[in-house]
Amino acid sequence: MTAYPGFPRITSDPACAGGQPCIRDLGLTLTHLLGLLAEDPSAALARSRHPGLTDQDLPQALAFAARFLSVPPLTDEDALRQQRRSAIAKASAYLRHLGPGPIAELRRNRGDPARLPVFLKCCQSIRIDASASWAWALILAGMARLRHGTKPAAGSALAKAGLAETRLQRLLDADRAHIAAELRAVVAFLASKGQQCSWYDLGELVLSVAGHDPCHDQVRRKIAGDFFKKSKSPSTKP
Repeated sequence: MTAYPGFPRITSDPACAGGQPCIRDLGLTLTHLLGLLAEDPSAALARSRHPGLTDQDLPQALAFAARFLSVPPLTDEDALRQQRRSAIAKASAYLRHLGPGPIAELRRNRGDPARLPVFLKCCQSIRIDASASWAWALILAGMARLRHGTKPAAGSALAKAGLAETRLQRLLDADRAHIAAELRAVVAFLASKGQQCSWYDLGELVLSVAGHDPCHDQVRRKIAGDFFKKSKSPSTKP
């Protein structure tokens, strides 16, 4: 058992928890202790479960975590993708509360989304950027036909359903003039196969085409990577 320099109460032992940082010889990993403190910052919970903890252990554990915790900052692309995924989740939640009539309206929508009252209400509810209204109209129409699920990801779902590589390529290469037709074709294909799908990647793809932004290549690679990874899986049907 070896103590970390400057932190005599934080130790590492290959025979204990795979060498993870622990509190002295208590067998209590720093990760677990931090989780207990997150549940109860007063440390009463941690003390009740690990009576050997002392007043000196806790400050040193927090100081060690503060010194060695390294989380890379979010890039502008990461922040944009998180914002879009949050909006897609909110849109999905909104659609779940709509009746058959409004859902049918969204499915049929192929024209100006500004003329569709249910779409305008949804935009107001989830605060959709008006400049991307045509993209959101496509996404909501697709989600009305193929409900958003937490998994599988779009690429995996398309591979599992047996989509041809040429059709996937057309979807990934589609520009503003062609993304609507390609998205509708893919959604219809998944629906015909009864294949559930997460809308995060498909929604991001459409929004990135609409915004001409740097996230486009990232989401294209994500969909393609998931597709070919699933295609090589033994459980995937030819």
